[in-house]
Amino acid sequence: MQAESAEPVTIDERRALTQADLCSLCRLSREEVEELVEDGVLTPVVVATGGPLFNAAAALALRQAASMRARFDLDLFTLGLLFTQLERIAGLERQVRSLEVHLQHPARADRPSGW
Repeated sequence: MQAESAEPVTIDERRALTQADLCSLCRLSREEVEELVEDGVLTPVVVATGGPLFNAAAALALRQAASMRARFDLDLFTLGLLFTQLERIAGLERQVRSLEVHLQHPARADRPSGW
């Protein structure tokens, strides 16, 4: 098993990552990332002339799944399942945060605008 770094990683989720950046960040080989793309688990946001570009936000879930893979000696198929579920959880967490904000500051539908 690989040793895990305790260093936190900060990623600007609005930018795109090259395949090389994604591989380095998630500690995956180029072939593993290509297999995840071929299997439909990982989708590039754009395929540029220099190669595919990936959503940096997805890299967070992929890095976490790759960490679990190394820790528990899992195969690539299981990494793909973990990644998919971690992305789904992240999406649900964003929805909950959005709903919490809405509940704290509900729109005043009972008053006409301009009051």
